[in-house]
Amino acid sequence: MRLALFDFDGTISDGDSFRGFIIYYCGYSKFILGSIILSPIYLLYVLGLIKNNFMKEMAISFYFKNESVTNLWNKGKQYSDNEIDKIVRGKAREKINWHQSQGDRVVIVSASANIWLDSWCSRNGIELIATELEEMDGKITGKLVNGNCFGIEKSIRVARLVNVNDYEEIYAYGDSRGDLELLDFANKPFYKPFRD
Repeated sequence: MRLALFDFDGTISDGDSFRGFIIYYCGYSKFILGSIILSPIYLLYVLGLIKNNFMKEMAISFYFKNESVTNLWNKGKQYSDNEIDKIVRGKAREKINWHQSQGDRVVIVSASANIWLDSWCSRNGIELIATELEEMDGKITGKLVNGNCFGIEKSIRVARLVNVNDYEEIYAYGDSRGDLELLDFANKPFYKPFRD
């Protein structure tokens, strides 16, 4: 039995689903405003002065804090059903289909949120490990549940979900430094495999 682990943004997709969902939910004007207001936070992250979790929570707070959980999930499903296919790379879809045809267990492991990836994964018969937004009293708090699914956290969450001894081969597909530990987790790692 084999396990296939895929990063989503930049690996399966040729666009950023987080950015796409912000624009879909908030509108382009608020996205631009947020990009300006959050730019010092993004710069501090690029310089290595703040952690990925903090940067992500600041962005989540700006765009989604106090939003209705129900509304966000409804919009997430609409975005997933209507927009995600537009950014999926053809070669990535072919590789997912190949793994499924071989009877492999396929799991997406993403720093993007389950809110907008869940429906797409369900529709395509793929398991999902993703960042989760904290909810309280039916509202989004701006915090993340157990941090951002990024870097070492990806391999930690996979190890919680599966018994690696059950698999004779583990494939992993990623495209960024946030995927390096996931690639190290596998005995068949592929970096930026679906670029034309």
